[in-house]
Amino acid sequence: MQHPLAAKITPVQAAFFLFQTQIGIGVLTMPYDINRHAGTSGWIPILLAGLLSCAFILIAARLLERFPDYDLFHLPSGKIKRWTVKLMSALFALHSGFRTIIGIVISTNIVIQWIYPDAEFWWIAAIDGVALFLMAGAPLLPLARLSVLMSPEIPILLCLTLLNLSPLDYRYLLPIDPSCQSVLRALFYSQLSFAGIELLVVISPAIAGGPKSAVKPLVGFTLFLTAIYIIAFLTCLMFFNTDGLDDIPEPVLYFYRGIKLILMERIDFVFLAVWLIKSYMINANYTFSTLLCLRKLWPNLNPSYSLLSVASILILFSLYWGDDREKIESLAIWGGWEYASMLGVLLLVMVPLALSYQARRPMSP
Repeated sequence: MQHPLAAKITPVQAAFFLFQTQIGIGVLTMPYDINRHAGTSGWIPILLAGLLSCAFILIAARLLERFPDYDLFHLPSGKIKRWTVKLMSALFALHSGFRTIIGIVISTNIVIQWIYPDAEFWWIAAIDGVALFLMAGAPLLPLARLSVLMSPEIPILLCLTLLNLSPLDYRYLLPIDPSCQSVLRALFYSQLSFAGIELLVVISPAIAGGPKSAVKPLVGFTLFLTAIYIIAFLTCLMFFNTDGLDDIPEPVLYFYRGIKLILMERIDFVFLAVWLIKSYMINANYTFSTLLCLRKLWPNLNPSYSLLSVASILILFSLYWGDDREKIESLAIWGGWEYASMLGVLLLVMVPLALSYQARRPMSP
């Protein structure tokens, strides 16, 4: 069977793939989480998180360029490197699986709260599992093309925002109190909204021209995403004020619910439909990463059986959190620490590997 990374993708397709993995899950609750900790100065940690993501792209691309035909989990053998790579494969498989569980829990609860309030958690999560099975088993090239195909909805949703500007009050943006402690607390939640950029270390060998060729589109898309998050936060702040945001976990949906059109009354349902498709894509991309890492650990895994097993296990684990609000909040906190730790581990591992590796050979499946 052909390796999932065998077909090359363009740098722009790689940027779209990572961009679509980043935006989606966090955009609904991000204004609420950041406002609780930073208030009117919440745009500052969003900007810092975006700049830190750009810095990670620059550092990772520079290091991955030392072995352009390999990803972090398919390096040349050598006793120390072999065990390092296997350990990293296991850690990244757990990381990708954990991010998928977070996505399943959040998307399933949103569907229950906004669309099917009487539905059971398990059967909505099962639908997510079906989407994982249908999408995550595809090679990277079709997933990247799907990411490009889904890109026009972003400017459309931004244009819809312009239809509800009359209730906005800029006075809610003041006063700005950028205390260091509040900004750092909010930065913890802001960086979760940029999760997905770490998949660069998995797809780098499939990028035509190497990871360095994707730096410009990746940085450009990340800055664009930063602007989207800042606009979303400031819009919600001017619409609800900082006190109102403390009581609204999904302010973006309530904002779109306030838009009334002649031909369409519930714009929030349109937003939800787009968001659900994107959440399925995000979960599929992370499951795709999980399967790649498991394939490094056990090269003889049957692709179909392993996909079915992984999707089933992830759905079963998501049932533990279910629709329990306290458990979900603790899941978000653990997810923040896990994501920050994984970025640090990736950099700590890539630096010595990049400095010690000289040969350049094609990646073996």
